Amino acid sequence: MLWLSSLGSMAAVSSASSGHGRAIPAGAGLNAFASGAPTTPRPSVSASATSAGPASPGASASDPSPSDPAPSDPAPSDTAPSDTRRFVVLGDSLSAWSFAPGGTHPTAIGLWPTVLAAEDPGLVLANNAGIPSNTTSQMLSRLRRDVLDYNPDLLFVFGGTNDVGQGFEISTTLANIREIVETAKGRGITVVLLTLLPVNDDYEYRNEARRQINAALAILAEQDGILLVDSGAALSTWDGHLAPEYAAYDGLHLSQRGEQALAEAVYIALHPPVPLPS
Repeated sequence: MLWLSSLGSMAAVSSASSGHGRAIPAGAGLNAFASGAPTTPRPSVSASATSAGPASPGASASDPSPSDPAPSDPAPSDTAPSDTRRFVVLGDSLSAWSFAPGGTHPTAIGLWPTVLAAEDPGLVLANNAGIPSNTTSQMLSRLRRDVLDYNPDLLFVFGGTNDVGQGFEISTTLANIREIVETAKGRGITVVLLTLLPVNDDYEYRNEARRQINAALAILAEQDGILLVDSGAALSTWDGHLAPEYAAYDGLHLSQRGEQALAEAVYIALHPPVPLPS
């Protein structure tokens, strides 16, 4: 069965000398962003359902379906403006699916990558490579086809949830993610890691596994000088549960509002608020 992560209390990660390798929770204002100069205000984007790419009726997070096709995305293109960055999202159903309010089945392709691209004029979505039920081992096996062949500038890695649900060794999950990171960086791709999300009721041993994975991701990000988005902090309540307004019916996946919140958390991580003058 597919379960989400319980983030627990993860220690804050200090900035590496390069200024990366830090956990970025949500909560800061969205009116000004660090870029050395005033930025163009991002457009307001709503996470409304679309009719494209619905999941098969009856599909659920617990269905092990590694062979499910990835959402349909445009073929690799070199036509993006020179001042934009093309990105790929490598993940599972948390990136592949979207749930309408009160809905019990996915109604659209995962929205957060699309919302992020719409909110950030400097980004172009090259491929949403989220496949339901995928583990990090499966993500690694399709890295070339679904990521490298698109020649992106930026890669978001959002995986590990199904590893915990299927009882993978934590060391296996971390080794897979590290190989993904190193392979992508070797191709000149900037990598951003997302931590596992909290869950609203699960076994404590799974919660502990998620906490260990998230803590290890923070260390990996610091060591490699890459950005870590603290997804759990952005979408959780004070006691570490997935906020009801962001949770789908199962308390595991994200509602459309949750996908909007995740996109905004990633946007803030990419554009930290400008400190006010002292």
